[in-house]
Amino acid sequence: EIILRERETQYPLPSVFISYQWDIQDEVKELRNFLELVGFTCWMDMGQIGGGELLYEKIDHGIRNAK
Repeated sequence: EIILRERETQYPLPSVFISYQWDIQDEVKELRNFLELVGFTCWMDMGQIGGGELLYEKIDHGIRNAK
């Protein structure tokens, strides 16, 4: 709650690229949810890459847009 209140008075947060091991995917999803809750925009392969899309191009785009 304190983090959220402090967050409202600050500047926009950068986009975050999340790279992780698949065996800890559940923990990483929790981290992503928290980061998004406090205002970060997150790029993570799950939910960002659909079937038939060019994997490396999507990852490159995610990295280049992260700060």
